[in-house]
Amino acid sequence: MRPTHSKKIILFLTLLLAPTIFSNVSAQQFGAFNAEAQQGTATGGVGHHFGIGFLYSYGFNEHVYEQYTGDKAFADGGPVEASIVDENCIVLNSIPCFPGNFNYEAIIPGANLGASFLGAISLGFEYAKFSATSKSIHPDKEDLIDLKLDMNLYVGELKFYFFDPLDIGGNGFIGLGYGILQGKFTGNNIKPGEFNATISQVHIGGDFSLGALGFRFEFRPIFADNVHVSEDPFNQSNEGDGIDINFSGIITVMAAYYRF
Repeated sequence: MRPTHSKKIILFLTLLLAPTIFSNVSAQQFGAFNAEAQQGTATGGVGHHFGIGFLYSYGFNEHVYEQYTGDKAFADGGPVEASIVDENCIVLNSIPCFPGNFNYEAIIPGANLGASFLGAISLGFEYAKFSATSKSIHPDKEDLIDLKLDMNLYVGELKFYFFDPLDIGGNGFIGLGYGILQGKFTGNNIKPGEFNATISQVHIGGDFSLGALGFRFEFRPIFADNVHVSEDPFNQSNEGDGIDINFSGIITVMAAYYRF
């Protein structure tokens, strides 16, 4: 059973705040830890950001399941999600070997680039592995076409921070991303429909930093209007060579991060 969004948010906040709530670190020690963490930007160097999303949902303007199958029952289907771990990659029979999503950024002080009006500029990379079934996007409906969707998203990102990202407190950012969306539709007795397309996205979000640790909420319009899928098993196109699907939509991310 998939956890609900509310349970994911509770898990996210618990894991994020536990080190601060339950540690015996004094306020002075925490301040010293934060000061050390900020050396990357305070001394004019490059800071580093590593993040993992606890809530990572991809909702579509027009649901891709409906476009692919022609079944109107999918019209109001839910988003596809990226897990914290890659459930399909297991080592030693039980240990997930890769995260289901992660984000890295190199953070450069705005003053270093002659843009002192900005807190910082970052260049980064993000990966997310999405997976969905007919049941996961519509758990309240029966007799749906049995269809599975697996997608990998690889994105290079440029972000502009309003304030120093290593300061304690709130911050905001905007940015742009460009990358590749790759995946396939599979189901019983149908040939897999594969796709590989370029996408662009806009980043709008905010961070709340506790020092080296923090959390982020991000809202991303994603643009992928004509993604060609290699097979058309439900005869939705007259082209005779696969089908074009609109994967445009909104990605919503809530993530925990570590910066230094």
